[in-house]
Amino acid sequence: MSLKVKCTYCGKQFKTDKVNLKTRKIGKGIEITYYECPKCKTEFIVMRTNPEIRFAQAKLQKFIDRLKGKPEGATPDDVFHVVLLQRDFKEKLDAFNGR
Repeated sequence: MSLKVKCTYCGKQFKTDKVNLKTRKIGKGIEITYYECPKCKTEFIVMRTNPEIRFAQAKLQKFIDRLKGKPEGATPDDVFHVVLLQRDFKEKLDAFNGR
């Protein structure tokens, strides 16, 4: 899904599917994911993560990948487990990012 955004600094409009997400370590296991305005290079932070959040994200992705390999498809219990993992990931991410 692509969104049209406008840089708050230079006014350049661009689509989010055209940006390259970058990650940078900022110390003590904390990483920021961000993108830059293609014109003025201003950084816009998408999220900050710590090891606990990245572990929850990896756990969720691993479970989803495992479901993709199931020839019979996901069961209702599988879907419920994905929802629980997503909720855990989002709660940790929101708490860490002050949302």
